[in-house]
Amino acid sequence: MRKTFHFLFILILACPFWSYATHLRAGEITAKRVSDTQLTYKVTLTTFTDQVNGRAANDGQETVSFYFGFSTNKVESYNVTRKKKFLISPTTMCNVYDTTFTFPAPGRYTISCGIVNRNERTINLPQPSENISFFVQTTIVISSSFGLNSTPVLLNIPLDSAAIGKRFIHNPGAFDIDGDSLSYKLTTPQRDKGVDTGIGEFIVGYLDPSTVGPSPVLNQAGTGPATFRIDPRTGDLIWDAPREIGQYTVAFI
Repeated sequence: MRKTFHFLFILILACPFWSYATHLRAGEITAKRVSDTQLTYKVTLTTFTDQVNGRAANDGQETVSFYFGFSTNKVESYNVTRKKKFLISPTTMCNVYDTTFTFPAPGRYTISCGIVNRNERTINLPQPSENISFFVQTTIVISSSFGLNSTPVLLNIPLDSAAIGKRFIHNPGAFDIDGDSLSYKLTTPQRDKGVDTGIGEFIVGYLDPSTVGPSPVLNQAGTGPATFRIDPRTGDLIWDAPREIGQYTVAFI
C-alpha cells in the first residue's frame, strides 16, 4: 500500500529559557483501517505542545478540524474532539485527537489538519514564527487488494536536543504493522493555505538547519560545510553539525 506520511519534528539546542507565545511543536496524522466490509478508518492526530508557556493555548484546543481529501461541491471539515492528553516531560504535552471515518470509494486521499499557531522564535522559519500556522497531512491509497492496511507509526518522541558543533542523529523509530517497506526523505514544512481549505503550502523562507549560524557554517570536523540529511533506508536524521543555539523545525516524509 502506498502511504505518504508527513511529519513535523522539533530540535532544541541547549539554550537559555525562552518565553513562547503559543504552543504547537510537532505532530503527525496516522490512519488505520478498522473494517473489512467498509472503507472505514480510525484517523488520529497526535500533537506535541509547549506545556510551560503554551499551556493556556493548549488547554483551549479541545477540538481540531480534519479534512479527508475528497472533492464535493463545498469544502467539508470535521470537528474532532481531543480524546486524551498526557505529559511526556515537564515541558511537553502529548495530545491525541481521533475519529472514525468511512471513505466514499477506493482511491487516493490526503488527510490533513491545520492549527494556529506554532511556537515563537523557531529560528529556521520566517519571523515571527508564531504567526505561521501548523499543518500536517498523510496520504493513503485505498484498494480492496490491500486489506486492513495502516500507515506507519513513529515510536520515538519527535522532540530532541542537540549540541553546538557536535554531529547529531535522531531516528524516528518508524514501524509498519503490515510489514510494508519504508523509505524516508526530507521535505519543507507547510502552513495552512487558508481557512477551511484543508490544503497546505510550503513555508516560503524556510531555512535548511545546516545553513543557520555564523559564517562559515562547518561540520563537526571543520573540514567542510555543515550538512543536514535523512538516510532514505534507516530513517536516521543526521545534522553535522549545529552551529547556532535555538529551536528548529523540520519535516520529513
